[in-house]
Amino acid sequence: MNPQEEKWLELAIALHLLTPQEAKNLQQLKIQQQKTLPEILSNHLNWDQWVNLVTLLQDYLTTNSPPTYFFEKCQDLLFAQILLLLGIPTSQIFQGLCQIASAEQQGQFNSLSHSLNLKPFEEKLGFPVADIPKKRILPCPSCGSKYNVSKFTSGSKVKCKKCAFVLLIPREIKGIKLSPKQDSIELMPNFNHLPLQNSNIGPYLFSDEFSDKYQLKINGKSYLLSILHPTYNHLLPPSLSPFQTKENQHLLPIESIGKINQFTYYLRPFQNLIPLAQYIRQTPPNSPNHVLTIIQQISLALQQSLQAGFSPGYFSPYQLYLDNPNSPTIFLDGAGILPRNLSSPLPFPYRLTTSLPYLPPETLSGTNPNEKSYTFSLGILLTQMLCQKHPFSPSTPFHYLYQLQTATSPPPIPKQVPPSLQPLLQQMLSTNPQQRPSLNELQNQIQNILQTPSTSSPKPSTHETSSRWEEQTSEFNPPPSTPSLDDLPEELRPTPVNKKDLGATAGLTMMVGTLAQEYKEEEKPKSNWEEVGGSSSNLPALDFDPAAASTESSPPPLDFDPAAASTESSPPPLDF
Repeated sequence: MNPQEEKWLELAIALHLLTPQEAKNLQQLKIQQQKTLPEILSNHLNWDQWVNLVTLLQDYLTTNSPPTYFFEKCQDLLFAQILLLLGIPTSQIFQGLCQIASAEQQGQFNSLSHSLNLKPFEEKLGFPVADIPKKRILPCPSCGSKYNVSKFTSGSKVKCKKCAFVLLIPREIKGIKLSPKQDSIELMPNFNHLPLQNSNIGPYLFSDEFSDKYQLKINGKSYLLSILHPTYNHLLPPSLSPFQTKENQHLLPIESIGKINQFTYYLRPFQNLIPLAQYIRQTPPNSPNHVLTIIQQISLALQQSLQAGFSPGYFSPYQLYLDNPNSPTIFLDGAGILPRNLSSPLPFPYRLTTSLPYLPPETLSGTNPNEKSYTFSLGILLTQMLCQKHPFSPSTPFHYLYQLQTATSPPPIPKQVPPSLQPLLQQMLSTNPQQRPSLNELQNQIQNILQTPSTSSPKPSTHETSSRWEEQTSEFNPPPSTPSLDDLPEELRPTPVNKKDLGATAGLTMMVGTLAQEYKEEEKPKSNWEEVGGSSSNLPALDFDPAAASTESSPPPLDFDPAAASTESSPPPLDF
């Protein structure tokens, strides 16, 4: 294995996307299938995990940081979520993150828990805040029972003792809520294979800052199922209703809304759309006019959401979709859920690569994003699409927050930006919200630029957009032959496999079966829990009795948490 491929696996293991054993299995699979390691990884990981890995890998190679550094930053974001749920002001949390970034520039590394003075707060709680994320409770999405899974390895499967539903220990912690005693966190479970409306929820697709996405088929009709992260529960209005988009063509409709135990979900008809985050990563710089058209339509989608009375939340390309890369129409997902005038701060971003790189400076003071905030975020996106880099060129993920805190003027405009766009981009990236154009003004300025003959450019060429997203939606689209790696910088591209070296290892078999085959099996609809994973009889049972659980061998037993346990014997009726 060459040094570049070692970097891939080092970071994937550090981020808990792979276990060391899974990494060994993938290396064997790479040799068997005569593919590159990135190709094997892109097939094994979920689409958003793959994008997150590729994005952080570039930082990993350029900053010379140890791979554990990025996992520690993810832990800082988890701790930030916990602090916000405990009532610590957003501005104080951001201040702590900025202090971390400032110290990192001087070669000093610290965690968020050590950067804030939490002793007065902890005296009221009666225990250290840093102990809260150590105790992790996983609810069963089927019956609502809750279990202590602190000792279990991420990615492992276990079985609910009460209803026998197979639970997956999350690899990535997102959408948490605090337990009633505030001494532990409740995790977002995986809903794959859970019965819903005489059907079974299909494979997990990806997650944005707001919800987890799944496939679902009801009476032969295909849907995209979005299950909201419980972090947002306190921001939801008393009642939710389907959202129609007849007058808002850039917003995706919500056909129905319901609940699965404590989790709110919404359904929209499945469409052959491409996530904007995928398009940005896979498509090389296009003509300025093409990029401006996309920015113009995004601004219109954001404006339509605000005018309809709903907040898009923190800006993220993961919530946006397009239908045709060459002549795109942009759509915003999630409108119709969060009210525009939120009474509480938005939950803290949980991922380094989703919405954190697009935050405007005013959010550091605890202000929820507004129209002018989205203009700033679009300025960052515009620079990324034109120049393939962040306008602030941060050296680390948190360094960007420190740059926002200390910036008094827009960052230098990259030379790759056409002269006709530079004045507009400088306005969009102003650190003073009052100096930025509104979304409507932005649309008008873009339209004027597009109508200027001197800025006209040839239509962009068609670019291959096959990705992990399309593989995961193969139920609706034919799977691509090979994931595209053209978006990777030269130093990240894999070294071709030497077929002469295959002879000695071609006959090797994987210890737990090929992971690619396992993924294909998981995409098949499951009629009941016993079919999940192919060998549910071997999964450890989650026992209500801690004494009985302690007699089980390996893996460690799950401790039933009586305080967190649901008293319901069956899930409440689904409001479909």
